[in-house]
Amino acid sequence: MQNSREVKLGIREFSMMLLLLLGSKFADTTPTLLFKRAKNAAWMLPIISAVIMLPSFLILLSLLKKYKDKNFIEIIYIIMGKYIGFIYSILISTIMFIYMIIISRDVVDTIITMFYPSTPPIVIYLLLMATAIFICRRGLTALGGVCWMIVPILVVTSTLTILLTLPDMKLQYIYPIGGIKITELIQGIPFFASITIEILVLSILYPKVKSHDEYKKGTFIALIIAVIFISAFCVAYVLVFDTIAVQHIPFLYLELTRIIRIGRFVSNSEAAFLGFWISAAGLRLSLYLYMTTSLFLNTFHRKNLKPFFPLFAALCLFFGLLPENFSFILFTFRKYLLLTSFTVIVPQPYLLYFLSKRK
Repeated sequence: MQNSREVKLGIREFSMMLLLLLGSKFADTTPTLLFKRAKNAAWMLPIISAVIMLPSFLILLSLLKKYKDKNFIEIIYIIMGKYIGFIYSILISTIMFIYMIIISRDVVDTIITMFYPSTPPIVIYLLLMATAIFICRRGLTALGGVCWMIVPILVVTSTLTILLTLPDMKLQYIYPIGGIKITELIQGIPFFASITIEILVLSILYPKVKSHDEYKKGTFIALIIAVIFISAFCVAYVLVFDTIAVQHIPFLYLELTRIIRIGRFVSNSEAAFLGFWISAAGLRLSLYLYMTTSLFLNTFHRKNLKPFFPLFAALCLFFGLLPENFSFILFTFRKYLLLTSFTVIVPQPYLLYFLSKRK
């Protein structure tokens, strides 16, 4: 991986990129989805997801090390052949494109519902996609550099959010801490296990990281921190809002910031947290745009990404604006998208490893 003269991502940039993709899920509608599935036990689901995803990632790591400068899609083609490789690659790319549509529309609806109810959705959408295109066109190293500057600040502000809401937490709300029966939890595994799916899909950027060790360490750092934050916020949401309410509040993080009071003379403190939240949302969307474009172009053996960022951003905007009742689609369609990701992407490293041994 180090033979190329191009500037590559170090462990700091790569880990912060992955941490943003994974860790920021505590601030979108993911916790509400988890609470609907597991109630008080929602805090366990990110941990279970990471444990389930870990063997797949370790197998993928061995394949990436074996094939050196090849990314996930290129390895699929090498092992599975031209035609089957294309089918699997286009399926993975489409899944991640749909993820990008859902995430972008989620951000747009959150901003409109919570802060700008009279603003047309297309205006917010255009601003978000234009920002994403601008950042992506600066290049991957610039994107990684921005993540390295912004994500540590987001980690600090997120930690402050929990600390500042401690006076409003009621410990009795967390009980029963197990939430639901263990059998119900096991039955729901296919529907939530892929919430950390990015640790597999981001291997599309493997050749862009300086070394195998930095890629591996960066992934583990990001995964551990992300799981801690998602689980911690799931606990915090229950302690503040109670078990029933968290299943019906779609924008839990922003609702949490609204109860924060900093001193006697500081009001509307959620405005400061909104700024950080929008920064994270825009940067996260930029990462999804870069990753999705990379997946599709590698599927079609194309390397120059820049001309295609506006195309995929425009497609995302078009499909994202189509649903009128997005709340229903978000919690229904996304659930089955997670199930599809679990059945298609998670077993992929096992299949590739098995086929590579038979060659």
